[in-house]
Amino acid sequence: MYTNNTLDRGFDDEFQTISIIIPVYNSSEYLRNCLNSVQQQKYNNIEVIIIDDGSKDNSKMICKEFVKSDSRFILHSLRHQGVSATRNYGLKIASGQYVVFLDSDDSIKNSYLQNLYKEIHDSAVDLVICDYNQVDVNSDTKDMEHYVPKCGLYQKKSYINQLAKCPGAHYFGVLWNKIYRMDIIQKENIQFDTRLELGEDFDFNMKYLAAIHQIRVIPDKLYTYYWNRPSSLTHAAKSVEQKVSERILLYHSYRNLYVHERLDVIWFYKLHYYMYKAYFEETKNFDYKNKKLKRYYMKKYLIDEDYALPEIVLVLMVKKIINIRRKLVDNKLKVN
Repeated sequence: MYTNNTLDRGFDDEFQTISIIIPVYNSSEYLRNCLNSVQQQKYNNIEVIIIDDGSKDNSKMICKEFVKSDSRFILHSLRHQGVSATRNYGLKIASGQYVVFLDSDDSIKNSYLQNLYKEIHDSAVDLVICDYNQVDVNSDTKDMEHYVPKCGLYQKKSYINQLAKCPGAHYFGVLWNKIYRMDIIQKENIQFDTRLELGEDFDFNMKYLAAIHQIRVIPDKLYTYYWNRPSSLTHAAKSVEQKVSERILLYHSYRNLYVHERLDVIWFYKLHYYMYKAYFEETKNFDYKNKKLKRYYMKKYLIDEDYALPEIVLVLMVKKIINIRRKLVDNKLKVN
């Protein structure tokens, strides 16, 4: 049974509620580890909103165990709708002043909420982001290398400039290493795009960034992300058309942020390179013939979206030149 004596009270002001939204779908193998890590948090003024998205395994029974033993845990059961709709439901019923999102097959350190809350509360910023451990479950690697910007306080534009350097990095795109202000989410009606099953978290973050002013980046590794696990939120295979269409939706979400901040001209080539990179990722990951993917990509991205072909070709040429130059430098270093 949960007791109220686990909080290391390091703050003088009144404690505010943090809503923790955890979508669950067929993750019984890892779920207890996740929920135990939540229950052991030093910061205990929380509501844990667990949403079972129509699981077929024992996930729901595990959730009920925690709800029965800990009054802070709430379980809602839905027919299977997907992670975007599930998180939107969580936002609709959440009552906290702040919100964090967890994946049900990961875990958090016991200082995760305490440290994030202290930073967002004391600094009066709009978003706080922590570092994390990325564990490859198929190897002995306990902390894979990943992109992390310098720690400190960022004004929105300076943070967005950091984002442009590595937009595909987990650090920027994921939800679980961040704490958000609920008043901003509600005022701006920020929701997850239910058309997306890939990158819905990235899209949410782009919308949230457009609405805020200051971000604090902290060095603490507070989250453990288990990589290469069979995802509990994986959905059925999609056609090449669906996958490229999702990439284009993500591109628009990304580009809209830069247009909103009047940074789209400065980062013009980087923005297009985001889609260029996505094209090759689709080719590599989904094993489709290049001709089919290229034809659909050219139609949807270049023609339907009304982008000038010479501009895109120039982006590709610049990238090729950079790669050739890099290879020449590398070869020269090897010879010397």
